[in-house]
Amino acid sequence: MKISTEGFSLAELMVTLAVFAISASIATPAFVGLLPNYELRSAAREIYSNFQNAKMIAARRSLPCAVRFPEDGHGNTTGYVVFLDTDGDYVQDPGEEVVVVKEWSQYRGISGLAATFDTTPGCPTIAFRGTGLPSDKNGGFANGMVRIKNTNDRVASVTVTQTGNIRVN
Repeated sequence: MKISTEGFSLAELMVTLAVFAISASIATPAFVGLLPNYELRSAAREIYSNFQNAKMIAARRSLPCAVRFPEDGHGNTTGYVVFLDTDGDYVQDPGEEVVVVKEWSQYRGISGLAATFDTTPGCPTIAFRGTGLPSDKNGGFANGMVRIKNTNDRVASVTVTQTGNIRVN
């Protein structure tokens, strides 16, 4: 009877598995530590996308499209609402079409800090006109930012300039 010399021995397989297990146990904490930063960047990009969407909706429908950031009473935002502000009062009235509603609790490990848009007490708001430019309640050009943070206390902000440029910082 001929014995096959092809393949790996049991000892070789066990050593390979042990090396793999040790490498994985060293790398896992590094990957887990990166997750909160990934979640922060992901949430900031989604806010950016919803600002861009509000701008496009306003231009397409020739109606103001507002982004509102309700606060918790301590100056921190709790999420945001994108809606068509047909009467231009920066308040989401019954019958106005809601485009997006997001709570920070929908993002893992993300909480809201202050938003520096229109100074409406308890609910900073910015609206995009049909031209795509941001405006304030008085019809002037608006700008500002919203800041969010993760469980590692890293902060990201999404800024809207008076010319309508939107960027993630």
